[in-house]
Amino acid sequence: MNVNTNLHSTTSLSLLASVFVLGAFPSGTAAQDDPPASIKLTGIIRDFRPSHPDFDIVPPEGWGHYMWNIAPELGADNRPIFVGGGSKVDTQCHDSTARPICWTLYDPDRGDTPAVKGSADSGSITSAATFNQWFHDIPGVNMSAPLTVIGVKQVDGPYAGMYEISIPQFFPIDGALFGNDSAHNHYFTFEVVAEFVYDESANYELLFKSDDDVWVFLEDTMIADLGGMKGSPEQWVDLNRIGLVDGQTYRLYFFKTHRSGQSRFHLVTNIPLNSVPLGTISAAFD
Repeated sequence: MNVNTNLHSTTSLSLLASVFVLGAFPSGTAAQDDPPASIKLTGIIRDFRPSHPDFDIVPPEGWGHYMWNIAPELGADNRPIFVGGGSKVDTQCHDSTARPICWTLYDPDRGDTPAVKGSADSGSITSAATFNQWFHDIPGVNMSAPLTVIGVKQVDGPYAGMYEISIPQFFPIDGALFGNDSAHNHYFTFEVVAEFVYDESANYELLFKSDDDVWVFLEDTMIADLGGMKGSPEQWVDLNRIGLVDGQTYRLYFFKTHRSGQSRFHLVTNIPLNSVPLGTISAAFD
């Protein structure tokens, strides 16, 4: 691991707002001494037409969770790389408390249980070339704009003391960009980069539940592999087991897609994240 220093709005008990704004990214937010009451994550959402070869295609092994198709390290442009050779997941890795974790974090010395692979399958990703379009602006292939999601710290329930962003119907670009293909604008990807200062005493964790694909990287190393469609799996990350340096600043890279059916966004963490602006986006494409 390289660890160097109103479009569509949904509300819930754990969500302040799902905000969509066309235009420039907001300026960065400095880290705070006291954890804030909410976190705001601004990233790039990219809209695709249903004719894209990787969208609305049932994998040969059927709907579900697919791992090992994406390289365990980000590319030079800080985007994931499709390598193939993956499989449908029979059983995920689990830590000693039985929580599902990414295969890259598996450590038998900690009492982790290994994953069990099913049949080989790319999870309906056609090729490295088509996958490369998911998180890059490609005129004629996708359109993009900033999207902000905001979560508040929970005071009770299973995630008390943690920030939760829970949007069970996550269709934030209905009526925008390429427009709806049916009742919703279904086919899109969402990319967020966020920074935090590691506090060893805070026991930082995060949980992502996916529908569809989700990949999370810490600096350049994968810490969550939730590829696939309609599987709705989840993975936990305990940052204390990764060997980070107390007081050092790190970056998390989140990549999410929606390629078929229903869509949701569910992130839980006690990390006071601050978004990193991702530069210009393709508002001019329209």
